Amino acid sequence: MTKSKMQAAVFTGLLAMVGCHAAVDEGTTSDEVSGKRVAWANGAWSGRQAWYRTSQGSFLVDAELFLALETAGSDAPFASPASLEPLGFLYPPAGETDLVDDPRLPLGVVRDTKPGSARADIGFTCAACHTGVVETPTTRLLVDGGQSFLDLTRFLVTLRGALAAADGPGAKQDRLCARLGKTDCKERIAAAHERVIGLVERNREGEEGPGRVDALTREANEIFAHQLASEPTYALAAPISIPFVWDAPKLSCLQTNCLPLDPLARNVAEQIAVFGETRAHREGKRIVTEGTVEMENLYRLENALGSLPGPRWDERALRPLDPAKVARGANVFAGECAGCHTEPYRPDAPASAFVVEEAFGKTQRVWAATSSLPREVATDSAFVDVHTSRFVSDPLLIDIFNRKLWNVAAATLGVDPDGALGGIVIGPAVLAAKAGLAAKGFYDWRGNPLELATYGALGDAVIDDELARMEPDPAKRAALRERYVFGRKPAGGATDLSKYKARPLDGIAFTAPFGHNGAWPTLEAVLTPPAERPRTFVIRPGSFDLTRIGLDTSAARSGEYVFDTSAPGNGAGGHAYGTGLPRTEKDALLEYLASL
Repeated sequence: MTKSKMQAAVFTGLLAMVGCHAAVDEGTTSDEVSGKRVAWANGAWSGRQAWYRTSQGSFLVDAELFLALETAGSDAPFASPASLEPLGFLYPPAGETDLVDDPRLPLGVVRDTKPGSARADIGFTCAACHTGVVETPTTRLLVDGGQSFLDLTRFLVTLRGALAAADGPGAKQDRLCARLGKTDCKERIAAAHERVIGLVERNREGEEGPGRVDALTREANEIFAHQLASEPTYALAAPISIPFVWDAPKLSCLQTNCLPLDPLARNVAEQIAVFGETRAHREGKRIVTEGTVEMENLYRLENALGSLPGPRWDERALRPLDPAKVARGANVFAGECAGCHTEPYRPDAPASAFVVEEAFGKTQRVWAATSSLPREVATDSAFVDVHTSRFVSDPLLIDIFNRKLWNVAAATLGVDPDGALGGIVIGPAVLAAKAGLAAKGFYDWRGNPLELATYGALGDAVIDDELARMEPDPAKRAALRERYVFGRKPAGGATDLSKYKARPLDGIAFTAPFGHNGAWPTLEAVLTPPAERPRTFVIRPGSFDLTRIGLDTSAARSGEYVFDTSAPGNGAGGHAYGTGLPRTEKDALLEYLASL
């Protein structure tokens, strides 16, 4: 193997890791909250119950306590649609309460129990963040796999307020303890309060808003700064729009900067970030990791997602589409957009719309997602600027990163990573790989590895150790890994961490606001010259403009969140493609995009 191929192989392996409300009756559904007909934009889906009910090892706070808690300003229940829907959560339609494991909980919030514990906690499943909504005057369309309008910061601050109100003598504490009927009630309130205080305080600097999250900073703050207590906390500086995921299992990559993670690595990284727990310690020369990840459940979630159809335009709920405009718009798309946004969902899709992967002795085609440097499309670069400039210095984390390189090199060379030939054969390959990675910005001047890559290495270590605990036999363990990754491997070679993805756009009409940072409120704004785009606009969850295709951006009402494109990380510039089209061509393109 040549030096360049060795570097690419090691790099590829590295990426693989890497207010007061009236009380609401229990069992209230989305129909009763909205007063509208409720339908699923994705139609029938066999995996819906698994998607909404399957836990992943996420533990926020004591479940009994959460369900008995009152809001801070009244005796109304905290766990109710009146309290949680304004924070971005959604409830199931009438007749589908089997999508939640308790009628007081919203979609994607479940009870789960840690290994060795007798107490259930409240945690998130994928659906808490990946369920969208589109509202019309008569209909509420729920979008499986869409990006939610969850305001994570506001939710945690509101939960902290509710716990603070009960964490001390008084009528609230008395009522809560009477509901719990536990002798350790006060201690449980204090523990939950302390837990949420930490989640808020470690991520209190910076702003995300509804439907956006600086996931990578939150991950680092929770895992590196808190659970491993080895690195500083950082301000939330690069929030991105929560992605839609109905095509995730088919794509050559998913992350904003197109890291081609296999499904298991991708989902373990997400689980660690969303109230999961991770520990790492040394046992002699070996580093052992442990966590609360539920591997079989992650497999079940990904398997369900694999059968999810994208949302389709509902003419009953929305408006009829003009077939002539749709046909004309398809031609405009082919000339203006298809170079970056492939269309593998079309029956006449060219070979360039797919990527061929070979792994585990099998070949399969996946949908191609292209990528570009921010300067090439002139979009806001805060995400890559931030996450390619943070490095770790803790020796344990550095060793985890280096061990990943060692294991990848050993696998590539077909050598036992712990065997006698390790230092002789693997060592030089690792040195060569480090030189290649250094040239790509994976190390700072002191030789400390990139935080983003180290987080991926930690996730991969959690996977390796958990698989070893589940299956001691190496051959059976390899088969188990193949099952959990669905035969996938990272596609391509040394991906540039400084690029943004451009993915297929099926279902795009249901994903406002648009752009990696959510800075474009409508598809019409995307087709408007950058200097003429809205400087500020309201994020009104679920609102829908049938003409501009996207959020209703009419004047803000009291208490509504206003997105300011002048704030750091919120830039709405760039992506000038199609902005010079005649009005009739833009209208046709919008109609086509709505039809996808």
